[in-house]
Amino acid sequence: MSTTWLKTRPASEALGCSPEHLKRQRDIYGGFLEAGVHYNLGSSVTAAITWDVEKCRAAFHHRGQKVRFKSALLAQQGDKKSHALPVQQSENDPSFLCAGEK
Repeated sequence: MSTTWLKTRPASEALGCSPEHLKRQRDIYGGFLEAGVHYNLGSSVTAAITWDVEKCRAAFHHRGQKVRFKSALLAQQGDKKSHALPVQQSENDPSFLCAGEK
């Protein structure tokens, strides 16, 4: 399989996202795209970042699968909880608070 390395703009177009979104998914910004695997920095600060489009596409797909799985799981849990909760809740009810609130 041939590897396609493209500069940021052509890579983002091939992946169907904006260049800014692609850059925000880098590991240095807390994203899931890893330096040396999904992208390479150039030899200078102004050099273009190049992207392995196939590996980026696979990483986006994997991330999308995880998000959809978690979303479906939360929806299932929400359905089960909605039958157990009272119809109305007051702000004084401890179960009304969000996670981490006291």
